[in-house]
Amino acid sequence: MPPDEAAQVSLSWQLTRTLTQAPDVSQVSITLSGDTLDVPAVPPPPSYSLDTMVGAGPSGVGVVSASGFTPRASARDAAHPTCSPMDSTLVAWSGPDGVYAEHAGSQVAFLPGQAPLGPSIDRYGWVWGPPTSASWLSVGGGTDGAFSVRIESESAGDVHAVRISPDGVRALVIRGSTPSAWVGVVEREPGGRPQAVRSLEQISLDGGAVIDASWTTSTGLVLAVRGEGGDNDQLVTMALGGLPSSVALPIRVSSMSAGASSASVVIVGTDEAGKAQVLVRSGALWQNVSADVTSARYAG
Repeated sequence: MPPDEAAQVSLSWQLTRTLTQAPDVSQVSITLSGDTLDVPAVPPPPSYSLDTMVGAGPSGVGVVSASGFTPRASARDAAHPTCSPMDSTLVAWSGPDGVYAEHAGSQVAFLPGQAPLGPSIDRYGWVWGPPTSASWLSVGGGTDGAFSVRIESESAGDVHAVRISPDGVRALVIRGSTPSAWVGVVEREPGGRPQAVRSLEQISLDGGAVIDASWTTSTGLVLAVRGEGGDNDQLVTMALGGLPSSVALPIRVSSMSAGASSASVVIVGTDEAGKAQVLVRSGALWQNVSADVTSARYAG
């Protein structure tokens, strides 16, 4: 039994949040070595805004909505932008020489190197940027500047991108010469600063290469997968430990991002004529994004 009340609350919250994600679990009672873990209250989970879409184009980086484009940064050479799932004024994007991040118009991070699928911002405000080797990734956003976070399983190949789950607990890693998707646990210091990604396990798919991937919940995934023949891009939806389902994508995809569900998906790529497209899912259909952007991603 944890000796102090704060540790008991934390343990109760972690176990309750994990177990109640199963649809048939509504209540959790915790006992440890015969003692009931009795705490005053379990703290409520944070509120995420995963359906916030961020676009990059001639007007810079900004939030895309039905009412228009709200600028967040003036960068004209940005690609693969995203924002914090907690605060849409914290944005990050890939530039020609690295990953940039700004908070309310002020630069908070620059992470040199190539991040062809763009950065990820976790709930603590850390920006996960370019890989520095097959087992290290550059992270920034604090007063100490950029630092490296170790990614386990170097033998799985070079890292192409890392996506952090909304609760900040897991990392989705895209890596390898034929890219595959892996999920690991994010180890952090008490204040939330990431230290490492460990215990990686590969997501089982029926062949093909993972183009891009995204979280919809703390256990829900959406992946863009290209068939083994180099065509037939598919949108694959699944929960961790569950069975995947897939639908065909209308263009040849170069990047993909999902919001709070598989109904909120934006894809970037080219059509059969080679024309660049940025499309957002609308039910069973795909429509052009309302703003003039060349790439777009959802928060996270």
